[in-house]
Amino acid sequence: MLGGNIIDQVILYDPKQAQYKTPFGAVKAGELIKLRLLIKSHLLAEGVDLVLRKDGSQGQTKYHFSRINIQEDYTEYELNFRVKEIGLYLYRFEIVKGDYLYFCGKNENDDLALIADWLPEWQLTIYDNDFATPDWFSYGVIYQIFVDRFYKEKSPDIQGINKDYILREDWGGTPIYECAPNGDIRNNDFFGGNLAGISSKLDYLADLGVTCIYLCPIFEAYSNHKYDTADYMKIDPMFGNTEGFRSLCSNALQKGIRIILDGVFSHTGSDSIYFNRNGRYGKGGAFNSKESPYYNWYSFKVWPHEYQSWWGINTLPTVNKEDNSYLDFITGENGVLCYWLKNGASGWRLDVADELPDIFLDKLRTAVKSEKSDGIIIGEVWEDASNKESYGVRRKYLLGSQLDSVMNYPFKTAIIDFIKGGLAQNFEKQVMTILQNYPQPSINCLMNIIGTHDTIRSLTAFSSIDSNKLSIKEKAGYKMNELDYNHARKQLMLASALQFTLPGVPCIYYGDEAGMQGYEDPLNRRCYPWGQEDMEILNWYKKLGKIRKAYSNALSGDMKIISSLGQVIVYSRGETLIIAANIGEMPIPVSLPAGAYLNLITNEEVNNNITLNSKSCAILYKSH
Repeated sequence: MLGGNIIDQVILYDPKQAQYKTPFGAVKAGELIKLRLLIKSHLLAEGVDLVLRKDGSQGQTKYHFSRINIQEDYTEYELNFRVKEIGLYLYRFEIVKGDYLYFCGKNENDDLALIADWLPEWQLTIYDNDFATPDWFSYGVIYQIFVDRFYKEKSPDIQGINKDYILREDWGGTPIYECAPNGDIRNNDFFGGNLAGISSKLDYLADLGVTCIYLCPIFEAYSNHKYDTADYMKIDPMFGNTEGFRSLCSNALQKGIRIILDGVFSHTGSDSIYFNRNGRYGKGGAFNSKESPYYNWYSFKVWPHEYQSWWGINTLPTVNKEDNSYLDFITGENGVLCYWLKNGASGWRLDVADELPDIFLDKLRTAVKSEKSDGIIIGEVWEDASNKESYGVRRKYLLGSQLDSVMNYPFKTAIIDFIKGGLAQNFEKQVMTILQNYPQPSINCLMNIIGTHDTIRSLTAFSSIDSNKLSIKEKAGYKMNELDYNHARKQLMLASALQFTLPGVPCIYYGDEAGMQGYEDPLNRRCYPWGQEDMEILNWYKKLGKIRKAYSNALSGDMKIISSLGQVIVYSRGETLIIAANIGEMPIPVSLPAGAYLNLITNEEVNNNITLNSKSCAILYKSH
């Protein structure tokens, strides 16, 4: 028979602690896994089993624990085992006592063990033991640039461009946010930012500590955002040309900065060489002829006007990612991926990775790593990528044959929720869940964000205003008052300190370091305010960049939570760095492990007892 609920702490197990599970988190295929349980001695357990099942499989495997030590309060059990096949696994424990079978699973609040009839199981990620990610990406700072709005070296010549563009002369003006009279969202206003402009600001980026620039799409397309690709093999003339791109990559590399590109491979623009609905590219294209070499790239319900499109937006026809012709065009030896890697790119960020099937991602990794073994592949995934399911398929992004890592939206949520008044315990749970589920090579390359081109500006995220009460017109003209701005600035500085010190790589969305404000697209894509930066915020980001560079070895160490109570979080990186943050309104005393420390924020020496002021943080280096 089944045993019902019994008192807590009958069994002690915490997969986050080395005394109960090693190695921590995800495990290489074939690597030895050691588990240890402590079970109340009065239970008189006759047998303890690990029940392991592979996700999607009906079968399960049982491993029997050995009893190794009997104490007055607890009896200790141990198990050593290996899992040779990569994949996502789930496990629980079963305890036998006479006719009773006790089920043991995890408490969702803290991952600790509980005994009850039905409980969630723990996750165990088993990844390829040859999985490795590029070292160069792991130790620096990423900077995301929306090219049209960063900097213009000179105004583009649009006389030869056969498109109804609006060329703005008011750098910093409000982007057009209203729909056209026919309801279309045109995104056809340009401020003139270009690749040459980025090249001219490389010294600024290097001073910020940037080691990698992530460019939003730069290939020819109708819109200013370029997520509606028209020609994968051509730089948009508003931004420059191939020679200018090669020059940017070369100049950046001399300053220790690499360039990665945004790959939009789930759809193209309807106004493109491949679809050509507007006829801008001659008489070819799938819209104009069933004999087009691109016809099979698309799915027509009724040719030519009814076709599948991305989220129902008819200017973004969806591509058949498993079509052999399309696969070869993107991932082939002379395909899009390799072409731009040959021209200086150091890797790819993949737009909407959830919509790219396994066969596409498998071939993509082969292509990138064959061309550049240290090329980076980052996927846009908004949830936990280790157990993500999309279109009814459990994804295998991080098992070693597809992505190197992902944009880290779970950390973004954890940071912002905590800074805005959440509990440190919730922050710990959100962060540690990702660290337990992801392979270490992927953790090293996590793109840690607090703002992107798809979210409201980081500073605006900390505004006290309820944006749900604002119309789009009110949002377009909204600026925080002085009191709200100063409060939001403190919160942004706290958030960025966490962003720069958590496992992974911080990614700055251009202008966040300057105090830019803005609600959702396109209001989060204004022009960088050259000469009008908030210098307090900018100098703060520069300081974080210098700390990250100077203490990169320490920041590559494991993360351990020292304390997570109420509004204070304290954690360590490796053996020498401790990060502490107080999001509350009152000063809080904090006790640290014994030692002498240098506060890298204030450059003051402190002992193992410090007081964190309201809305403040400390990054402490253990000197001895």
